[in-house]
Amino acid sequence: MVRAAPWLAWPVGLALALGHLLGGLLPGVAFVVVDAAYVLAVVVTLHRGRWTRDRAALALLGAGVGIFALASLTGVPTARQPTAMLLNAAVLFAAAVALAVGAVALAHRMPGLPARLGVTAVVVGSAGYLLNLLARWAVVLSGAAPWQAAVEDRAWVANVYLRGLDGVPDTMSLLLVWLDLMQVAYVVLTYVGFAGLAVAAGRAGAVSGSAARAVAAVGGVAAGLTVLCAVLAPVSVVAAEAAFVLTIPFMSTLVPALLACALLTHTPTAAPSLARDPARTNIILGK
Repeated sequence: MVRAAPWLAWPVGLALALGHLLGGLLPGVAFVVVDAAYVLAVVVTLHRGRWTRDRAALALLGAGVGIFALASLTGVPTARQPTAMLLNAAVLFAAAVALAVGAVALAHRMPGLPARLGVTAVVVGSAGYLLNLLARWAVVLSGAAPWQAAVEDRAWVANVYLRGLDGVPDTMSLLLVWLDLMQVAYVVLTYVGFAGLAVAAGRAGAVSGSAARAVAAVGGVAAGLTVLCAVLAPVSVVAAEAAFVLTIPFMSTLVPALLACALLTHTPTAAPSLARDPARTNIILGK
């Protein structure tokens, strides 16, 4: 049960965030208290389990915890609430940087093609996504928030624009679509990238083979399903909705969190010691 504790951080955070954002789970002040308790529980659990030595893994797990804890407080980003949108962008920016840094750190200590391809996918996706987040600040600081607010409901939501925009889109609509597509690409590349890093971790013995295969499978299936849904979105409302859900920013932390938990809770299998088995030692030495 104790070893399973880190694996609960992501699903519990997801339930907490969705409960607050979609259902008004608790009043504002009460939610802040519960939110703080969630973060504290994760920190205490990691320290008590002595799962704090792998800083790269902690960065990956912390990115998800941070998004759930902090982005929940800022609410769904919208130009109708510029200040909240800026704070939300700052949280997402920090989480994306944490994932990229964690990916680079893991790839540095894990040789092989899967690690190189994985970290490349994460870094390339992160570059576009960070530009997306900086653009949100640019929109607000330039005074263009009202223009975005007028069109964001159709040009900044994947399940709408993937089905096609009505009429001739204006400049702001085109800009928002391209910026959001950067987010879609980022989440897909994050799925793929951390799947590759999971394979590399399995080969390096940093996680068990079964854990590596499971994490890689989740990443691969999520990436493939997202692309398929995006392609089918123009002809299927269900596919459009699925593509939207699969590319919400917090989904970018799913596969990294799984890999982080596998790294933190992995117990290396010790090689048999000949010194502890005199009979076997004598056989090998020909005695």
